[in-house]
Amino acid sequence: MDMFNSCQFIALNLPSQPQWTNDDFTKGRYMGLEDDKNDIDARIDFLKRCMKKAYRRADKNKKCLKIFAMPEFFFRGKNGAYPIELSEYLIKKLKALTVCLPGNISLLDWLFVFGTAVFYSTDKTNNKEIYNICIIHSGGPPSQKLFKPPLQNKLFPIKHDIFIVMKDLLSNYDFFGKVNHMASVSLSAPGKERQKRNYDGNCIFEYCGIKFGVEICLDHYRGRLIQSPPNQWQSNVNLQLVISAGLASAEPDNLIADNYAFWCDGRFGESKSYSRSNNSAFGQKQYNSNSRPIDDFIAIKTKDKFLFDFRCKNHKKCRISTYRRMPFNFHRFSSNDAKK
Repeated sequence: MDMFNSCQFIALNLPSQPQWTNDDFTKGRYMGLEDDKNDIDARIDFLKRCMKKAYRRADKNKKCLKIFAMPEFFFRGKNGAYPIELSEYLIKKLKALTVCLPGNISLLDWLFVFGTAVFYSTDKTNNKEIYNICIIHSGGPPSQKLFKPPLQNKLFPIKHDIFIVMKDLLSNYDFFGKVNHMASVSLSAPGKERQKRNYDGNCIFEYCGIKFGVEICLDHYRGRLIQSPPNQWQSNVNLQLVISAGLASAEPDNLIADNYAFWCDGRFGESKSYSRSNNSAFGQKQYNSNSRPIDDFIAIKTKDKFLFDFRCKNHKKCRISTYRRMPFNFHRFSSNDAKK
């Protein structure tokens, strides 16, 4: 595939937080099925329906990258986290999901940001440690994932089609009670958040020559990307994605992307797309909210009510929000994502 010249943000808006039973968010229950593997399967089936609905409204231009995002805590189960042994099972399910839609409909021009999945590991003394990760996966069958870098006349295989970003900071509202939370190994310094491996947990990665920065909820509120600006040999993030379950909106002071930013939240069931502009009067770079999306509602089935808290008056409906297609205005693409 040639370089993408535009993008379109598509959000899955639904409540992904626990079902709270008091006003200070300290008591409640996690939503999910009793068996963790059945819970994953049910969420995958729900996601299939959402993807079909999203495709109908999405831009059909193959040079437009469709970015489908979901809120934090989409995958966590009735116990608040899955055992780490199920991480491979979930990733295999997501890989199969992104190959194509029924009818052999291609998803090569899609990138899926699967909210976050929460896992736990147990040591010999029965202490548990929590991992809150965002799984990003490109669409299409692996054999067709080819990329033509700039100034090249041939196609190269895509180096990575899956990326893992780990949440650094633990919010008081993420879990009931105290938990041990595993943060990524990155330190706040110029260039430190660039992924050296696609599974190292850092929050900046490159796909098809586009640099993405992904922040999860409190990480964005505290400015994770702001604290890791590009070093002298690096360029800035082109697209910034904020996945949350408790932010009322993206933080304007923490938006840094060259082009666009996208926020999707699972507490308020909202999303928003932002574009960057220069304020000539003050010499500052500002971010403006783009036009309102087109909303398509998803029918809620009986089993879905065990997965998400649709009883809340603000979240009785699940919807797909499709934003307008937006052209890229950066011109220098790196070829680091292709094998040479």
